[in-house]
Amino acid sequence: MENKTGKYFKYAIGEIVLVVIGILIALSINNWNDQRKINTQEIKLLTELIDNIDANIETLEKMKQKQSSDIRGIDSILYHFQNATTSDSLRQFFTKTIYTETLNLTHSTFETIKTIGFDIIKDNQIRLAVIDLYELIYSHHERTISEVVSPIYFQNVLEWILNNRQDMDSFFESAAFRNDENYNFVKNYITSKRVWKSSIINNSNKMIQETIKVKSLITAYLDKKGKQIDK
Repeated sequence: MENKTGKYFKYAIGEIVLVVIGILIALSINNWNDQRKINTQEIKLLTELIDNIDANIETLEKMKQKQSSDIRGIDSILYHFQNATTSDSLRQFFTKTIYTETLNLTHSTFETIKTIGFDIIKDNQIRLAVIDLYELIYSHHERTISEVVSPIYFQNVLEWILNNRQDMDSFFESAAFRNDENYNFVKNYITSKRVWKSSIINNSNKMIQETIKVKSLITAYLDKKGKQIDK
């Protein structure tokens, strides 16, 4: 009986050990699968983020081109004002300075990452760089443009233009009328607009440089993981 009891006890211990080993193996497999899913999700989100970043670079480049075009128009107005000459394009150039500036950058993938949790990005340097790019650099530039071109400010400018259309036509078409307060108002307005548009170009350049840095970090990280991206 003692021998049989000892055998049963050893058998039971063996069964328990096998069950424990089986559970540990199952847990390890589950953990491996979960980690693989997380890694796959991280790669997918970072790849999509690069697409967003490329779109933002393109948007910023277009913003720069528009501001540069507007500045050339402003310079043409100022040239004719300063030299007491005129041109058929002056009114057209001036009209372009009235349009409100809008900067619509792509935040979709960043918002997805934010919802899931920034810890999905395993690399600390990339995580912090992405957060800084979107929540500090992008947000500041977008907010600055939005505040400067606030509806109240442009409503006042547009109201003035509507009330002074005849005078505007006069000093755009003839230098002889460029000696009153309306002319000085327009000259000061477009001069300040030139400064502002130059500032937008400078800030856009800085944003593009910062965006490219973040893209380079992400691309190198994905390449290191063996996930080459064709960009």
